[in-house]
Amino acid sequence: MALADVENAVSYLFRRLLPVQETTIVAAEAIPALRAVRIVAGQATVATGFAVPNGFTQAGAAQGGPCTVVTSGTVVGAIAGGTFGQRFWLTTTGASTQTEPTAQGAQRIVIAFAVSATDLSVQIINQGPVP
Repeated sequence: MALADVENAVSYLFRRLLPVQETTIVAAEAIPALRAVRIVAGQATVATGFAVPNGFTQAGAAQGGPCTVVTSGTVVGAIAGGTFGQRFWLTTTGASTQTEPTAQGAQRIVIAFAVSATDLSVQIINQGPVP
């Protein structure tokens, strides 16, 4: 069995076992696609600084428009060239990076894991500050 077949099977299992949990709310500001967001007073804002996010956007949203926030589950087609198990970390701008924060005091917040070359499993885990 080829590695791609295994990844596809694992991605399928994640989609079946961890269905997407999402909510659609008003965007308090313009929010780009693939950003970690916080839900504050019933509106979505980009999670900046060390704010622990409530979810992740797959598509962008205009200020005042609807914003769909994935709080857990597998997002199909969110990335390209991912490697199974690869962690995606929150940056201070609300974006994601594959590089774990190393600066002393920086928050280490995982927002998702790659479950295939194209799919992410959203699982927000605050691992606390870098010692």
